[in-house]
Amino acid sequence: MVTSRPSSSARGCWPVLRGFPGMAEALKDVRADDIDGQPGFRFWLMESNRDLVAVLDTDGWLHYLDRSAIDIYRSYRRTGSLTTTLGETLGHLLS
Repeated sequence: MVTSRPSSSARGCWPVLRGFPGMAEALKDVRADDIDGQPGFRFWLMESNRDLVAVLDTDGWLHYLDRSAIDIYRSYRRTGSLTTTLGETLGHLLS
């Protein structure tokens, strides 16, 4: 079972994000609408059996440790189906 939680639960979670390709730079990108000026609040950690398997950000990108990030919105525009999009992008984690 895959569960998710916001990375905002503790600053201690954010170093884990740096292991994902491109994430170190994303965490330096402070935006005007970041909660308390903290970029880490824009990321949701996805876990399977308590292991971090992916990160979803509020810009619609799904990040994996072992592959390039996927633009969820682009996938959705291509498929026109949220179910199909989730199956294509997260299916291997749900089986």
